[in-house]
Amino acid sequence: MRGRSIVEVLAVFSCFQVIIILLPGVSGLIRWEQRVLGWSYFTGFLTVLLPTLVMVLQKREFELYGLTLRRWETSLDVGLKGYLYLVAPQMLITLLSSKGAAYRYVDGSLVLSVSIFVMLFLLLRRLTGKKYKPFSSTRARLLVAVLLLSIPLLVGGVYGRLTLKVFSTIFWQLVFGGFGEELFYRGYVQSTVNEEYGRPWSFEGVAFGPGLLVSSALYGLDRALNTVRPWRGVYTVSWSWGFFAFSVGVFYGFIRERTGDVVGSGVANGLVDSVGEAFNKVFGR
Repeated sequence: MRGRSIVEVLAVFSCFQVIIILLPGVSGLIRWEQRVLGWSYFTGFLTVLLPTLVMVLQKREFELYGLTLRRWETSLDVGLKGYLYLVAPQMLITLLSSKGAAYRYVDGSLVLSVSIFVMLFLLLRRLTGKKYKPFSSTRARLLVAVLLLSIPLLVGGVYGRLTLKVFSTIFWQLVFGGFGEELFYRGYVQSTVNEEYGRPWSFEGVAFGPGLLVSSALYGLDRALNTVRPWRGVYTVSWSWGFFAFSVGVFYGFIRERTGDVVGSGVANGLVDSVGEAFNKVFGR
């Protein structure tokens, strides 16, 4: 059946949303986790469990879904570069937030999305150009990643604001918000659709297909649904947030296609959210 891959990923995505939004008792658990730990570990585990369960039951090869460490050194390098190219949009988010025009508003979402696409273009030009050079060594790459994760801890210690939520934020965002999300969206969803439709298009030397667009759309829809609170009678969908998340999903999607696994996109995603959200916890935002 044509379109079976899209039906499948929509079913898995819908199952995930129904569990975290509508299943009795889950919303209370999630709110308790967020109050105590800052983030929902139940949601994080579910993000990893659902796609993994589908792949295991259907006896699919994990490597075809980007779950491989065969090229992890190169992917780590690409992921770190991806993170560096996202620093400018992150700073722009902080600036716009201070002026009340962040990604939850139409104007802020459009500005930020444009900045993401510009950074993606520049990143791919660098990665596919003749002058592309990785970091000097794998040890240097790992050291950079560790130092980046340590910065909010050091700042929190200096200001006396090093709490459980700060540690929890770094761990959760790296493991679940980073690699967990990448396993779900760029690993399972993107690869499943690519398996049926292939990667017939190319941008800056990187082949991609409908899978990248579908995974990015669902990634955006997930964020758009974050504002839905049925236990409070709130059913407002944040389409502005969703559009911004779609652009971020495209960014990570191209990293996944460039590296052939979810290590690079997981590093970029995990570092951006770990460092940024940890600073938010340190300064009480």
